[in-house]
Amino acid sequence: MQRRTVLATLPLLASTASAAARTWTVGAPGGPATLAEALRQAQDGDTVALPPGVHRGGGVVTQARLTLRGLGEGAVLDGTGAALPEGKALLVLRGGDVRVEGLGFRGARVPDGNGAGIRLERGRLHAVDCRFDDNEMGLLTGNEAQTRLELERCTFDQAPPDSGRGLHHLLYIGAIAQARVQACRFRFGARGGQGHLLKCRAREAEVLDCELGWDDPQGTASYELDFPNGGQVLLRGNHIAQGPASPNRTLVAFGAEARPNDARAHRLRIEDNAFRSAGADALWWRVWTDRVGRAVPVEARGNRFEGAGRALA
Repeated sequence: MQRRTVLATLPLLASTASAAARTWTVGAPGGPATLAEALRQAQDGDTVALPPGVHRGGGVVTQARLTLRGLGEGAVLDGTGAALPEGKALLVLRGGDVRVEGLGFRGARVPDGNGAGIRLERGRLHAVDCRFDDNEMGLLTGNEAQTRLELERCTFDQAPPDSGRGLHHLLYIGAIAQARVQACRFRFGARGGQGHLLKCRAREAEVLDCELGWDDPQGTASYELDFPNGGQVLLRGNHIAQGPASPNRTLVAFGAEARPNDARAHRLRIEDNAFRSAGADALWWRVWTDRVGRAVPVEARGNRFEGAGRALA
């Protein structure tokens, strides 16, 4: 799919390191043996680097500014069979301004069923060229109102089967301030799960030039894009597809869990996207105006459709 450059409307989240910043390379002679050890030693503005290969376990980030970087290709944090930090995720972010580049996250499992590759509790995260595979939640945020998230060229793949402890979503963004997801790829896989590809409660959200279920004909995801609280949402330049095995015929859901007393502004823009449905009578998008409690401005233009479907707004 052709990628296009889109002017960002959200603030850049890059960290600015001080002149005294240091790089901690996991496994280097005389250096930290594990990611957790490196994170304990790193100071504000430092970089933690992981060489290619499988790194067991994870760690907690408490620094005000930090960069985590995979060296080359194939640096993976693997939580298979391991107890994850704080019983939450392979990487827990407590706050600050964090940049993560070129890392893989896989196999996250915890007792409550919400094991994540990354758990962003507060602060700002900019993740670039990262891979999330076979996690109960690929990336999960908290609901802190000032949190900001930016994802570029990340891949979310292979949600595990439902375990009876709730649905597994590839990307679950809580009630944060802003989220931008650009040039990312989502593929659920045919393992019987019925979560969503992307679920987002942010007050402002942009999903740009992404592929959602496009090459996943046997995927069993429910909604491809779910904005349950509504908000100000821009969908532009995406390829959004739903296979015949989906339990839900809606591709984009807006306001399904909204409350009329929520004072947030609502607006939905759907521009230059390609929609595809292999099932019967899809709802390309659906807006729950009765739950939002007022009319929602919907601006749709330049979209293309393949298969039987309609919009409900």
